[in-house]
Amino acid sequence: MVEAKQVDLKLAIAYIPVCMAFFQLSIINIYVFFAPTIPLHSWCLVAMVLWCMKRGRKEEIFEYNSLLQAVVFSSMMSNYRFGLKDGGADRMEGVVSVLWVAWFLGINLYSTSRAQPLDMGGVSGALPWLGYCLILNASFFAPMSEDTGKIDNLKGFLFLIVSVVWVYVQNAHRLSNKRALNTDECILRFTALLMTTISVSCALLLFLSLLIAYLKQRNVASNSMTDKASKDDAPLGDVEEGGTGNVHDIFRAAMAERKAMMNFDV
Repeated sequence: MVEAKQVDLKLAIAYIPVCMAFFQLSIINIYVFFAPTIPLHSWCLVAMVLWCMKRGRKEEIFEYNSLLQAVVFSSMMSNYRFGLKDGGADRMEGVVSVLWVAWFLGINLYSTSRAQPLDMGGVSGALPWLGYCLILNASFFAPMSEDTGKIDNLKGFLFLIVSVVWVYVQNAHRLSNKRALNTDECILRFTALLMTTISVSCALLLFLSLLIAYLKQRNVASNSMTDKASKDDAPLGDVEEGGTGNVHDIFRAAMAERKAMMNFDV
């Protein structure tokens, strides 16, 4: 079995998927803007193209196609919700926004308190998806009247930036050249940035920035404590290379100290 090689983030090649993701998102937005049809139809066509691309090519380092699909699907929903502003339940917009904010804060604070990634398998992994789908279903009945098309596109870039930062900062140790990192966790965590108004999204982005800074600081402190503990527990002969010489030096120092004490007693 070939061992997966960890990605070296010091090399520029490690960031090629990031460039590809932002390039494709830019092309998608340009196409939707100039397409001779209504935006909803354009987003549906883009969604089908991304679906075919995901199954026709192998991604590297992380699965950015899934993030693009989340952006496209949220844009489709936003265009649908714009049409509900005349006939939809207006009170549902505030209720859905509160639900997305509560979901965003709850899932991020919960995983942070456990100090480990979200569980994506088994029954425990299905529960977050169940809550996510319930809120997503409720969003179909809530109008969205504040955001314009350009601002809605901006939220897609914000979502992609946050997801990339999370992948490369918080999950750097999980990146491999052999297998692309699954980004379903980013979709669960950050979809609220796409499904709320731009003002709410900016507030959530500020909270997320503070959370990432805290997690980074905690990881640095944890790594320093681990290194210190490993040095304290290491055998005398393994402190440095050539451990036998270190033992001899300690022995000679002890003998010299003993000789000095004997001379002092005389």
